[in-house]
Amino acid sequence: MQPLRLAGWGLLLVLVDIRIDGVDVIPDLVGWVLAVVAMSKLQTLHAAFAVARTAAGAGILVNLAFYLGAEAVLVALDAIAVGVFVFAVCTGLLRRAAQAGDAGTARAAQHIRWADATLTALSLVGLVVTGGQTVVVTGEPWFAVILIGALAVLALLGWLIYLLFSRSDREYLTTTQDTQLTG
Repeated sequence: MQPLRLAGWGLLLVLVDIRIDGVDVIPDLVGWVLAVVAMSKLQTLHAAFAVARTAAGAGILVNLAFYLGAEAVLVALDAIAVGVFVFAVCTGLLRRAAQAGDAGTARAAQHIRWADATLTALSLVGLVVTGGQTVVVTGEPWFAVILIGALAVLALLGWLIYLLFSRSDREYLTTTQDTQLTG
């Protein structure tokens, strides 16, 4: 399987929780492992893919800690791991696409990475404000803000997953080329 497609599946497994009797059928840990494997295959193409591999590795550690307890801090660390992973994957994709003259892919990756950075920062602010606690929001203005934010995150990550799947077979992203790490 192409590395970007594998990363797309991994991110999808991290983001989608299928629960039966409160148990996540496919733990996020599996998705993070797929992401580490994918980024390990791409890390020689651009330094950003190595950063994404490290962020996915942090996702593995955070998810292991989730199973042990420490909720509020882990929610923040998980958000940071996803944010850094998305930003780094988009940076690597942006640079490789730009070098290959694929302006459309480069532009999409640029938009996704900065929107992701903004939404990650806003979610961390939300975690600080709520103290990491789940908050039931019933007041109209806050409900609308949270709903719009959640939909924006889902749309952004859906766009990224689409980009990963649709660009996975691009020649400039194959690991069989003689390439070197570039900044």
